[in-house]
Amino acid sequence: MTSFRLAAVLALLIAGLAIAATPGVASASTAPGHTIASAGTLAVPDSASGGGGPIDFWKVPLSGGDDVQFSVPAVSGNGYTFALFAPGTTDTSFPTAKPFTEVSPNDSANAVFDLMAPYTGTFILAVCQATYSCPSVENGGGENPMSPYTFTTTFFHGVSSKVAAAETKASATIAGTRSMGVGHFESGGANGVDFWKVPLSGGDDVQFSVPAVTGNGYTFALFAPGTTDTSFPSATAIVSASPNDSANAVFTLIAPHTGTFILAVCQATYSCPSVENGGGQNPMSPYTFTTKQVGGFETRTALKLAAASVKYGHEKGFRFTASVSAIFGGSVTGKVVISDGKKTLCTAKVVHGKGFCALSSNTKLPAGKYTITGAYTGNRDASKSGGYALKVTS
Repeated sequence: MTSFRLAAVLALLIAGLAIAATPGVASASTAPGHTIASAGTLAVPDSASGGGGPIDFWKVPLSGGDDVQFSVPAVSGNGYTFALFAPGTTDTSFPTAKPFTEVSPNDSANAVFDLMAPYTGTFILAVCQATYSCPSVENGGGENPMSPYTFTTTFFHGVSSKVAAAETKASATIAGTRSMGVGHFESGGANGVDFWKVPLSGGDDVQFSVPAVTGNGYTFALFAPGTTDTSFPSATAIVSASPNDSANAVFTLIAPHTGTFILAVCQATYSCPSVENGGGQNPMSPYTFTTKQVGGFETRTALKLAAASVKYGHEKGFRFTASVSAIFGGSVTGKVVISDGKKTLCTAKVVHGKGFCALSSNTKLPAGKYTITGAYTGNRDASKSGGYALKVTS
């Protein structure tokens, strides 16, 4: 096994915190394996060396969106390739596996490059002395044994465990999709097409912010509710955008009606269904984006009670005050239905966002504790107030 040492100091600046490695012999767990089964674990930041075999393998635990920067000193000989393969890649599947991201640095000069994780998992880093692909070495390509080499890793951009935990992993099929929460950071890649479910109301305007990426252009597209894996290859997107990959991009996609839409993202500048027919890049290079709702008909409802308690037999005239505000602008009119969870107590007419109602003379509430809510139904989706406690005394 090739021995190696940590660099004297490795510094990583994350949120103002500098983390440095101290001099000494690196852990044996960081050593590469010449098989995936024997691969050690590569940390970030870390330093490592390899060579002497056909391919070096490391296991690399990463969060979705982590962007790891590799620094490789100049070496002589045939070119090296650094490639990330999906979690679950084995020695058996490796000869036919495709990396979702790889770089072949210039060996005659010091090289610095990034490899990004498309989702959270433990990835397989393969390094080989071949300028094409590491699986080709299994079939007689490249140099075996490799010449010795060294490299260091640090985060070009790291994703916190809290942010990563809120991500929704994309699915390679519509059947396997999960609902994506608008307002979250997301990462994707390593599939032919990434799919998410996105529940939206008619008129919802979702803004996408996509950092600049390299490679072929990406397309973000909304497909109609009910789109399936069977119908997708011939489906037409309701709305789509192809951002400029050389610069940060901000664009919006609007839902034409209420439903659970299918968001498809692909590395193709035409249409995502074309990837199913051999177009675009498969697997995709990793990418990240964030979403924010910037328009729609959503409202926020609040309720206020005249008092926290009322005496049985004196319910008449007990007053509820409702207020409704439009989250994304617009005039609010309509009705707020006041209920105790079982039956309607009264209905407030809302004008310019304000309304009130009182219990009628024939309303009787048995002694006890109630949770009162107000539901506004004046626009496309109902919004409810928080629950307010009302105690009826005998």
